[in-house]
Amino acid sequence: MLRWLAEQYPAFAETALQPGTGRLVPHVVLLVNGQRVVAPEAYEALLQDGDELVLLPSCAGGCNQR
Repeated sequence: MLRWLAEQYPAFAETALQPGTGRLVPHVVLLVNGQRVVAPEAYEALLQDGDELVLLPSCAGGCNQR
């Protein structure tokens, strides 16, 4: 699925995938059906019809008002 997304959306590949490996960069979390995918072999698992794929970029920062 990540390979397909990268082919369809080059900007996704440039910002969310590690060059050479095709793995997600550390600050992007992948969920399949609400479960975080962390094991490298899970990236090769096929999605089934009806599966839900969620990509969450980490956010940090804010306002430091005193």
